[in-house]
Amino acid sequence: MIPFKKVFNEKKNNTKKKEYRASSKLCKGCELVESCLEKSKENKFTITYYREEYERNIARI
Repeated sequence: MIPFKKVFNEKKNNTKKKEYRASSKLCKGCELVESCLEKSKENKFTITYYREEYERNIARI
């Protein structure tokens, strides 16, 4: 499980995002570590703050 780090407003379009980061320490036992982290020491990705609401709405339809 990749830990949650922070909530922020994206500057480009002022939307709320959640940021997650995975460090090389966290990924030691994972078989995907080479393709995921490559040369960096950590991998970060963002998702919309409202993802849970989107998924709930899609499930309803």
